[in-house]
Amino acid sequence: MKNAKTGIPARLKQLRREKDITQTELAAVIGVGRAAVANWETGVRLPKNDAVTALCKFFDVTPDYLYGRVDARNVVIAPPVFRLDLSKLNYDGQKTLYTFYTFLTTQKEFTE
Repeated sequence: MKNAKTGIPARLKQLRREKDITQTELAAVIGVGRAAVANWETGVRLPKNDAVTALCKFFDVTPDYLYGRVDARNVVIAPPVFRLDLSKLNYDGQKTLYTFYTFLTTQKEFTE
């Protein structure tokens, strides 16, 4: 199976330790047995899709991060063309949206 020093085994163990929870606690949160979590962390087995989804939601990471494919924990890729129907907003709503957009684009945490 997978090497325990890369991919899901390494990332899962790292994320669990960051949250300072035991394998038993994580297992209870996502609805599996402790042995399943232990097997995932040692690379004996890999989690099924529903477990990957639960792990990603719990740890707030993407599947690509959990699998070790990328180093960014949460990457949201906007569609090539991002369009908003501003006709649903009145003038004040459009002005507020523009102000918020301007604020976000000046903050390092949202632009890097």
